[in-house]
Amino acid sequence: MNDRISMKNKPKSIPPIQEWQRRRIFGLGKRLGLDLDGLRMVAAQYNGGYHHLTKLNYETARKMINDLARQVKSRRKNEKWISPAQKEYIKSLYGILGWNEYEFNAWLSRFHSFRDINAPGITLQKAQNIIEGLKAMAKRKIKKENELMEMASAEKPAYA
Repeated sequence: MNDRISMKNKPKSIPPIQEWQRRRIFGLGKRLGLDLDGLRMVAAQYNGGYHHLTKLNYETARKMINDLARQVKSRRKNEKWISPAQKEYIKSLYGILGWNEYEFNAWLSRFHSFRDINAPGITLQKAQNIIEGLKAMAKRKIKKENELMEMASAEKPAYA
């Protein structure tokens, strides 16, 4: 009879980490800028100092995923987003370049991976990068136009 009780009260074994959990941990780590060593250090906090991700069990992996997701979410909230004034400045810069909205959106999607300026996810830093790129192109265009104007004025004969 004592054997029965001990079998009944035997702790259930917790399943090992699932493949989808491992992929989720790596994805969240990438969003947080953690490499493999960084993820191993985080795993050691959950796994009693043992740093291998494959040795996590299902429950500790779940806790680790929840905490990493919470960190990603809090970072996302703290980011500053593109302002309406920056949007207007960008529109004036691509106007200087002689682009229409379609041409600008093609450039934006090719070099900055956004389909248009109103796309969600454009942070303050990304907006500044877009502005700097447009300013550099506008500067080159103005310089080229000035050189062409000087060449054209030098070629005209002076009539006395």
